[in-house]
Amino acid sequence: MSGPQQRPARATRARPFLVLGLVTVVGAVIATTLLLRDDGLVDFGAVPGPDASPLPADAGLTVAGADPLRAPELGAVLPDGGWAEAAGFVARGVAAGRPTVINLFASWCGPCEREMPLLNRVATRELGTDFLGVAHLDARADAERFVAEQDVVFTTMLDLGGEVAAAVGGRGLPVTVAFDRDGVMVGRVFGELTEDSLESLLRLVR
Repeated sequence: MSGPQQRPARATRARPFLVLGLVTVVGAVIATTLLLRDDGLVDFGAVPGPDASPLPADAGLTVAGADPLRAPELGAVLPDGGWAEAAGFVARGVAAGRPTVINLFASWCGPCEREMPLLNRVATRELGTDFLGVAHLDARADAERFVAEQDVVFTTMLDLGGEVAAAVGGRGLPVTVAFDRDGVMVGRVFGELTEDSLESLLRLVR
């Protein structure tokens, strides 16, 4: 697979449902909110504001055509990979009738460290969902130390090129996205997960 498959072009005007607050990140105003896009993609958390440049994944993303044979083995710890491998992981879940949650993290990301115990608990509980952790632009030794110290219970891979973040429309770390049983990205959480935001994300794919 040469690159992420975007869904057919549709209007991508976002409808804000609930604005909880504002924060400033690298000079840009980002709303802490829930956005339901016209194509059905739901964004939670520190959602980019209306002045943020749109990314291709904002119009929707599917893993149609992805090769499941590219996927890391279940339980693998940080093999090298990029979008083709992550999309293959989702596609393998589609073949088995399972949704997938992908979490992007890095050893130098404080919010990533804080949210990992929550992800571990939920991944252990949500046996009908596949979880993939993607170490983003991290040094291998640092990523390995992070995964060991956090005792990560789900499959992980190391994305040295930042391909997965680019494919799903990540604009910083952490980012957590959910794909349904058809391999369509249906939700994204920008920023640190909470019990509520992760539960809301999972409701979209259960």
